[in-house]
Amino acid sequence: MNEMFVYRLKADSKAYQDLIVSKQRGKTVPEIMRAFEDQFSGHPVPRPWSYPRLRRDPAEARRPMGDLVRSLPGVTLFSERAAEVMRPLIERCGEFLPMDWEEGRLVAFNVCPLVDAIDFGRCKADPKPFTGCWLPEMCPDLAFVDEVIARTPIFKVPQYAGTAFVTEAFKRRWEEAGLEGARFERVWPWPADPLRLW
Repeated sequence: MNEMFVYRLKADSKAYQDLIVSKQRGKTVPEIMRAFEDQFSGHPVPRPWSYPRLRRDPAEARRPMGDLVRSLPGVTLFSERAAEVMRPLIERCGEFLPMDWEEGRLVAFNVCPLVDAIDFGRCKADPKPFTGCWLPEMCPDLAFVDEVIARTPIFKVPQYAGTAFVTEAFKRRWEEAGLEGARFERVWPWPADPLRLW
């Protein structure tokens, strides 16, 4: 198996429940979300840390909860079980931050620090015009530095600090443990179809 595969990690929001942010007096939901996301910028989160109140989306009541929860862009949010399973593999790649919500506890994983893992010399196109907080759905074909990703099962890069990338080691551990709710969208090596849309 090729250990150099890199995937974009995303929650499967088509099959599993999303959580939504509860309103707070004096603040709009976008303001709450932005303040929370800004803490996940590739640096350790100051303590004590604050987080928004999350709740189930009534419109998705029939969907099950996954072990990777979609709630806030740029934030990797695990179930407690997923955090326990993945901790031995990824704890050196960031910090686990417990979050209480109305039905129990979740664990946010702050991927830090950012790593210079993009190999610009091997990219099929210049990724700089696409650079932003999140990797766009249709993006340049990226390439990664093998020596960096070989030792980093989950990482973020400065060019797309809101996007979590994972390697084959992460994907294999997730699947072997029977964890649910994640989508692994391959970004390296490039899929055979050069016109793919993720």
